[in-house]
Formats: sequence, structure tokens, C-alpha cells
Amino acid sequence: MGVQTVDEVEVPIEVLQKYGLTSSNKNRAIALGLEIESALIGHESFATVLVVADRDYDDYLGRILEGKNIKLTDFTSVEMYLYDEQILSKFVRMMTATPDRSLEDLMASLTIIGSDVFAVRTANEMLGWGMKIADPTRVISIEDDGIARLNLDELVNRTVRLNARYGDFDEFMETVQVCRSEQPDEPRSKIRGHDFIDILHCSLRSDIRPRNAGRSADLVLSHLLMAADASKLSEYDLFIRIDDVFS
Repeated sequence: MGVQTVDEVEVPIEVLQKYGLTSSNKNRAIALGLEIESALIGHESFATVLVVADRDYDDYLGRILEGKNIKLTDFTSVEMYLYDEQILSKFVRMMTATPDRSLEDLMASLTIIGSDVFAVRTANEMLGWGMKIADPTRVISIEDDGIARLNLDELVNRTVRLNARYGDFDEFMETVQVCRSEQPDEPRSKIRGHDFIDILHCSLRSDIRPRNAGRSADLVLSHLLMAADASKLSEYDLFIRIDDVFS
């Protein structure tokens, strides 16, 4: 069994246009899966292919697109399989100077901040404005109680200013609030994977040991992966599908 990222595969613009997709990594992966499915009709035994793509905002935007050779992640993105109490507990115990920190408080903070940032990103998608979102970690503060908090108003303000949409603050914030109100209870379905890693890194950066491990969110991700229990992944639909396809 071989594994390739979509970056390693060229997907012509004509193929994307055929399925009404824009040129993002996810859309290129989906277009590739649909093309493979079409090419293998009647010849399914010739090759076994499964394209895995992040679910992202699709549940909110009503644009779920799956096929025989395509499987979306169970949650917003693949990193969210690491948003797990056991994994985070092991990470805090092994990698921080305060192993007795409240995991409940940490996960609550990650959920509140991550879901608010996700609402901002979802609102941008819903409005179709194509804005670059301001860096959320720039408006996160660590309070005296050690808990990270996000200034949502400032994130929205910085985003509209960054994109020279100065008069659109009210409309954008109103859409953000609508997105917040429609979010599910499941944290992993309302936090973007990269934001989860960045927020965790921002929240614990000064507390991570050894100190050089706290300098990069990528290193935090690596340590989370090391803390993960691979056997637990078999509980999720994505990995059940992978096992069914390739076993």
C-alpha cells in the first residue's frame, strides 16, 4: 500500500472545472478521487484507491461531496483525532512544567477559542468573501489564572481591516454569531485542526519542556502524535473504511 499527498499529484484545471471545484488542496484531492472512480468503472479490481480529505466547513455549507473512492474525516480535519483527553493528558504530563494543570480547564479553553475562530472562518466561507483571516494567536491572552482567552471582537476587526473591508465589520460579526449559534456540541466538529495545534502551542508555549520544543507548533504536533494510541483510531469511521479498503 502506498500513500501520497495531493501535492505529489498534478490535477489539471480542466478536471477541477468539470466538477465545479476551485483549486484548493482539498478540491484537487476530491477531483482526483472522482476521476479515479470514473476511470475504474467496470475495472474496480485493477486498483484500490482511497482519497482522504478534511471535512472542513462542509457540514455547515451543505456541500458534502463523497464518492466510492473518497472519504472525509470524521471531524473537521485529521489533526482533530488528537483532540483526545488521554492524548492531551499524556502530553501535559510529559511535556510541560506543570503536569498537574487542570486538563478540564485546558480543554474548555481550547474548545471556546477554537470554536470561535472556526465561526470566523465559517462566516468567511458562507459570505464567499475569500478574506485572509488575521492570526488568531495574536489576539489570545494568557490571564492571571493561566487560562488562554480570545478577543473575538478584535479578531473580526483585524480581519476586516487586513482585507480593506472596513465598512463590513457589522455584517461579518453578525454572520460569525450565526455560525456560533449553529455549532454542534462535539468540539472536534467545530475546531479547525491547524487552529487546535496553534492554540495549544500558544496556550502552553512558555510551559513546554524542553524549552526548544515549545518554539514551534510543528514540534507540538509531533509530540501529540507520539502521545497518541494508534489502536484507538480503529473506533472511527475513517479508519474502519481504510481497514476495509486495504485489508
